[in-house]
Amino acid sequence: MAVSKSVSAAAEPAFARMAAATKRRQRMEAPRTFLIAILALLALLVLWAWLAVVDQVVRVEGRIVPAGRSQQIQHLEGGIVAAISTSEGAVVHKGDLLLTIDATSAGANLGETEIKLTGQRIRAARLHAESRGLDNLVLPPDLTAPRAADGERQLFLSRRQKLEQELRVFDEQNHQRLAELSEIENRRARLTSELSTARQRSTIMAGLASRNAASRLETLEAQSREQRLASELGDAEGAQPKIRAAIAESRARADEAKARFRSQAQEDLVATQVEIDRLQQTLTAQADRLTRTEVRSPADGVVNRITANTVGGVIKAGDIIVELTPTAGDVQVEARARPSDRGELRPNLEAKVRVSAYDSGALGTLTGRVIEVSADTVPDGKGDPYYRVAIRIDAIPDAYSGKLLAPGMTITGDIVTGRRTVLRHILSPLNKFADNAFRDAR
Repeated sequence: MAVSKSVSAAAEPAFARMAAATKRRQRMEAPRTFLIAILALLALLVLWAWLAVVDQVVRVEGRIVPAGRSQQIQHLEGGIVAAISTSEGAVVHKGDLLLTIDATSAGANLGETEIKLTGQRIRAARLHAESRGLDNLVLPPDLTAPRAADGERQLFLSRRQKLEQELRVFDEQNHQRLAELSEIENRRARLTSELSTARQRSTIMAGLASRNAASRLETLEAQSREQRLASELGDAEGAQPKIRAAIAESRARADEAKARFRSQAQEDLVATQVEIDRLQQTLTAQADRLTRTEVRSPADGVVNRITANTVGGVIKAGDIIVELTPTAGDVQVEARARPSDRGELRPNLEAKVRVSAYDSGALGTLTGRVIEVSADTVPDGKGDPYYRVAIRIDAIPDAYSGKLLAPGMTITGDIVTGRRTVLRHILSPLNKFADNAFRDAR
């Protein structure tokens, strides 16, 4: 029993020493394990920083602007304001009525021109009938001007009656000369027969006188009768060509009168057609002017300012009456970039835009492209220079559906100028410090 107790007492110090040694080894291995873990983590971080790529951006601030510039709506002729159908700040759509100009003068001028045009068209129909020698005047059914139509019908009839009277005179002259020609032809036939008989009698009397069977006086009378009949026959034959020439002249004068009548009608018709064309152009211009008495919005937008804001007020020709900011079309952003960032900026760079009025974390960002960078700096209200950068928004997240993106809303944005690793991004300040260190600036 005593022996076992002594053995046990001797073993306890050895066990204690082993436990102490184990604890010492554990205390020494714990920091080393922690150090190894830290070094491994650092190695992983360095590897990630060397492999991971992030965007290199230029930060800008600005506002939403309309894709189209603000439009200044003018009135060509001016006039008196009859009604105002919108107000400043109102949202309008293309074709909406903005303002009405009094149409009394424009309507009166249009009506007067329509009356003149109808009258000229009726006149052209009458001249067409006269130039073609038609017996009746037929007017187009669309010409509804009874007084003008009646006047042209009466003029058509009176001019035709005058021509017929002139032609009737020539016709009567022809009838008279034809009667004279017939009478002369009958007389010529009678004289020819009598002359033949007289010549036979004269021959017989000459034979009797040579045998002293007839007196000298009877012979002379027979010869004298023969000569007189021959002279009358010659006169009759000479009168025939003159009468025929007079008949031909009368017919020619009748034809000339008809040709002159038609020619004059044709000339007047050409002049009338020219006047009709002029009146149609005038009518088109006046109808356009009447249409312009209703000033309508040329595009979807917001009314910025109304200068003609008094009913009954007078607008001068060419005056600006409404200023409109279009809202239709692409959304564009006008941003400000620092002069130090100008070297990184160029058109077609990707841009990510956040609208200040909305939570971009919940709704996302708008993506677009740089479309223009100003050629020179522009001073702001404080005199600080900046470059104007125009960004066109190409993609709008669905979360923005129903959200207003109006001109004037402020934005912040990032323009992606390149890509680099996280390690390079971290070392960039060190590189700058190394470049500037140990330099003696003089």
